[in-house]
Amino acid sequence: MSGAARSRRASIQLRAIRTILRSPAPHLYLSVNANRGMALTVLLCLAGRISGKTLTLHHHAYHYIAEHHSIMSLLGKAAGPQALHLAPCLGIGADLRDRYSSVRHIQGYSNVGVVDNVLRPSARADEQPVRLGHMSNLTKAKGIGTTIAAFRAIRAAGREVTLVVAGPCSDSFASEAIASAEREFGEAFTYLGPVYGEAKQRFFDSFDIFVFPSEMETQGIVNLEAMSCGKPVVATGHCCIPRDIGRDGGLAVDPMADFAQALLGYIGDYLQDPAGASARARLRYEALLAEHEGECEALVAGFRGDGAMNTDGRGAG
Repeated sequence: MSGAARSRRASIQLRAIRTILRSPAPHLYLSVNANRGMALTVLLCLAGRISGKTLTLHHHAYHYIAEHHSIMSLLGKAAGPQALHLAPCLGIGADLRDRYSSVRHIQGYSNVGVVDNVLRPSARADEQPVRLGHMSNLTKAKGIGTTIAAFRAIRAAGREVTLVVAGPCSDSFASEAIASAEREFGEAFTYLGPVYGEAKQRFFDSFDIFVFPSEMETQGIVNLEAMSCGKPVVATGHCCIPRDIGRDGGLAVDPMADFAQALLGYIGDYLQDPAGASARARLRYEALLAEHEGECEALVAGFRGDGAMNTDGRGAG
């Protein structure tokens, strides 16, 4: 970063601190920055505490929950024992509280509310081979290599399948994996690149089962988008994903299990009742959306002071 860029960022940060200190608003909501950016969140928390505000911190990452990070410990102390910590699900919130003694109040707040509500379910043509789909900012960590390897193994097992992939290649591993798959699989493999708007809907229309073997994920908005389109999800079961998928949204694969074998088994189950699997995935999404409405109501009630926040979270997914 250039000196001018650092100066602009510092100026913006100082303005944010001044705004917090001068504002008469009783509540302060902060999205927790990751890595070095968390130092700024600490400063904003201190400004909120000094000005007597009630603090709500919204967590999106898991790396500082999986392992102790000194900067997160400092953030918890800066926010104070009365701060409310939002997490994508109560399970992550409970892990956060177990890791840092300064975190006492947690509430689940799913990302399902940000799913584009114009996405719609689509039907499957039964005569087609099973079509798999994968979308992300394509990287090794997001699972493009595992997706292609599973696709290869399933075809080698004699199952007729195709694979369509969407999203930008965000590292050299992904670029090389896509190019290699195009050479190896020919017309059975399709790479669309980044998709938005109606192109995104056409992507979801083009396959039957969404595949997401990410190496680490807190929730995976793309999984929720797929279920909203009636596409069952087979994903590595990190963090909130097993609870999101549940019994009806597809299959959450144990991170230690063979993903290709799990996907192959699910395809067999899916073919017993494709229409039912699609309907159940959509219903699971609708159930998550209804739960999120309750989360929103609880959060607003807590801000107003006329409702109790759920601050437990133990035993929840």
